[in-house]
Amino acid sequence: MSNHGKKKRSEMDAMNDPEFALEIALGPPSPELKAQEKGSGIEYKKMYFDENVKYLFKSAHLSVDDYRIYNGKGGKMILHSHHPGKDPFDSLDPLGMATNHPPYNRKNNMMPTGEWNAHCDVTGSHGFPSFKIRPKSVSRHGRQYISSKDGHCFMNMSKQSKLKTMSVRTSLDVCAGDSSDPVYNVQTDLAARTVVVRNMKDEQVMFMQKSSKALVMNVATGHGSESIIEIAAGCDVTAMLAIVYGIKQVVPNPRILRVGLEQHCTEIWNGRSS
Repeated sequence: MSNHGKKKRSEMDAMNDPEFALEIALGPPSPELKAQEKGSGIEYKKMYFDENVKYLFKSAHLSVDDYRIYNGKGGKMILHSHHPGKDPFDSLDPLGMATNHPPYNRKNNMMPTGEWNAHCDVTGSHGFPSFKIRPKSVSRHGRQYISSKDGHCFMNMSKQSKLKTMSVRTSLDVCAGDSSDPVYNVQTDLAARTVVVRNMKDEQVMFMQKSSKALVMNVATGHGSESIIEIAAGCDVTAMLAIVYGIKQVVPNPRILRVGLEQHCTEIWNGRSS
């Protein structure tokens, strides 16, 4: 039975299976990507590859809200996110003094209304396009719409109810345009170690997992954002990378199971020491 099929039954009934319980806690051990037919999934700028491609995802310096993606081969930064209205000095300005003068104060109407983190802009470079992520309301919570800079919505994402999925794990729907018909399903494990994106045929199209360095940093300091993204051949990588940023808007602070991470890092350390 496939992993997605396991989710259909009650996970509580399957918790007696140690392998399944470990997958719920820490995610699958490795990617099982399935090559796709070009044009079969959500498209943005139609950038395709004939083989699986990898990217590096990590938070920007001194920021826990802005993220960057680097090309896996050349190491060049291809995408970076930022939030209009956010204090540009972030952790260096704990008192928020930078937002008391133009152009960040509300008196000059340069700061968006509502929660500043509900507005996410992603700037592309080295051939990758820019896009923006917005909710319908002024709050970041709920369905997020991902659009090109000229306002064309090519994707939307929303969090599924745990009562609907009968799962303790976080699950999201990814739909084309502004429709509500899912094209992909996103699932995270409880430790926030992996993110798996599957199509409606239950085929893995993208696999994202935290690096060993990030897992160690999580245990030691509580922070560790570095992740490896692997995308299946035949997928539009511009659309798939937009999903990564959409996840961060829909589920900004995934729950971390410290015990699970400590155990996983201990296994890594013991493996290297032996």
